[in-house]
Amino acid sequence: MADLATLNDGDSAVYIGTLRDEEGDAIPVTGLESLTLTVYDPTTGNIINTRNAQDVLDANNVSCYDTLQTIIIDGKTHTYNIRWLMQPADNVVQGANLTERRNAFFISVWSTGTKRATHPFTWLIQKQPTTPLVVPTP
Repeated sequence: MADLATLNDGDSAVYIGTLRDEEGDAIPVTGLESLTLTVYDPTTGNIINTRNAQDVLDANNVSCYDTLQTIIIDGKTHTYNIRWLMQPADNVVQGANLTERRNAFFISVWSTGTKRATHPFTWLIQKQPTTPLVVPTP
């Protein structure tokens, strides 16, 4: 899995990615029969925010594009054909740990169900301290 980032507990965020076929080519979104998203905590196996094989083909906070989109972040060009607007409930620390890992994957199906590709990724969520930090003054 790639794309490891760290988000704050309860924050919204944007994930961009490119769905690719078995040859490594971008999948034309108009040819997709289905696109689902599953998000889970790998430690407990719990599904996060009811995103268990959730239909996200231009639905449920996911936008899909027929042509690759381009964005420049910190001077680096990125292309994508899916954009997920992550909601605060997608990024909630559920246990007692200060940091939790989240795994997710999109599954795309096309060609009358004969072709399928999985697009996995992972990220970290860190809980913010509930008590103020005391910084000693010199």
